[in-house]
Amino acid sequence: MASALNTLISSQNMMTSSHKAAHIVDEMVKLGIDPKALLKNTGLSTQTIFSENGQLSFSQSILLIKNAIDLSGVDGLGLQIGACENTSSYGLMGYAMSCAPTMALAAEVAIKYQKASPSLVNMSLQHENDLSFLLVATSMPMGVELAFMVEEVFSAINRSFYYLTGQHLTPQAVHFSYREPSYSHLYKDTFGCPVYFNASHNKIVYRSRDLEASTLQGNVVAQKMANTLCEQYLAKHQCDDDVVKQVHSALILSPGQFPNEEKVALQLGIQSRHLRRKLKSNNTSFQKIFDGAREQLATEYLQHSSMGLEDIADLVGFSDASNFRRAFKRWTGRVPSEYRKDIKLN
Repeated sequence: MASALNTLISSQNMMTSSHKAAHIVDEMVKLGIDPKALLKNTGLSTQTIFSENGQLSFSQSILLIKNAIDLSGVDGLGLQIGACENTSSYGLMGYAMSCAPTMALAAEVAIKYQKASPSLVNMSLQHENDLSFLLVATSMPMGVELAFMVEEVFSAINRSFYYLTGQHLTPQAVHFSYREPSYSHLYKDTFGCPVYFNASHNKIVYRSRDLEASTLQGNVVAQKMANTLCEQYLAKHQCDDDVVKQVHSALILSPGQFPNEEKVALQLGIQSRHLRRKLKSNNTSFQKIFDGAREQLATEYLQHSSMGLEDIADLVGFSDASNFRRAFKRWTGRVPSEYRKDIKLN
């Protein structure tokens, strides 16, 4: 049975720029870690990492992160890495963010042009009453790297407020989809607000008015130019499998309230029949991607959280736990309880 990862384009073929990897290597060197040890078994060299146009696959990125976690022994390594980032860590997308006049517009730029600096995570911005939520989900199933990735992104977002506005803007709350780690006090020190674990989403919550804070270098003319550069990059690097990633992203960021095919097509600005044709040309379908997204969420909740099967079943779109058990066994060959037990033993 194909795994959730196989629903998408192989992680060996999904490429990202080396900006973020270079930042990780730099920070690890400061901790006294030899770059050669850090890059062991990744197939990467420091020349590739620090090249202006360096590229690495998502699989290589994950191996680099795993090596960093194993070699550093630092609790909350992602929090530390994210707190040291600035917009230059995001390449072209970071430049466009710095040109946005407000933090809300900078966040929209980051989400819209994420492909100009591809990431192992997907992001979305949602609003409800007077609150705004930045949601994050990984692009593919992850093991020990999950906490690092979410820590790094949220810590970097928290840092970006000061870097872009010169103001310390404290979140209202931060939610994590995995169980509470032994070093959770570092989360509270980093964010200075209530922190919740075993949540349905990874999300950082701000007051909507805080996102209207002006940036230090915001300039409407410069922003238009930066957006044009991002659009040119996307046009040059766009490929047919982009639509598969976009559909997966729309689903993985909506546990418990998955949009249907028509709503996803609307989000992508195309008609549903056009979406079906595009997916068919990539040898997949909306249902296959949907099942892959649900499998990914289910395995991550089982592996990283303490949620019960009923709650997980509801979040991945099943009316009861028995239907979820049958589907999970069809996906993985094991029932959820066996999967969770095996993960704990390993």
